[in-house]
Amino acid sequence: MIKIIKPGTRKKKECVECGCVFSYENEDLKWDADRIQYYVLCPQCAAAPTVKVTEIKEWKPEPLSPAEKDEMRTLLANRLAISEGSRASQRLQELMWRDSKAQEVKYEADSD
Repeated sequence: MIKIIKPGTRKKKECVECGCVFSYENEDLKWDADRIQYYVLCPQCAAAPTVKVTEIKEWKPEPLSPAEKDEMRTLLANRLAISEGSRASQRLQELMWRDSKAQEVKYEADSD
């Protein structure tokens, strides 16, 4: 009997810079806090094509874990001391964006 060990999750993307067509998985995605979006690096030229949330297979914003909520609270409490564009600032933006998207999905599910 044949069994699926790991469901396929690879997606294809064409680089807008060099035209390379490559595959990627959700683990390859990187977060751009300045543009509040995900991107993936082209393996040929290292350009960074944007990956729309709708392109991420079965993407659903996961609620923040308790540790991430604590991290967000700590970052929010210290936000005046965090310099703009710093790694902490970018992390705070990512956590707040993910939290807001998860709340939207929860609200849509509750209203159905």
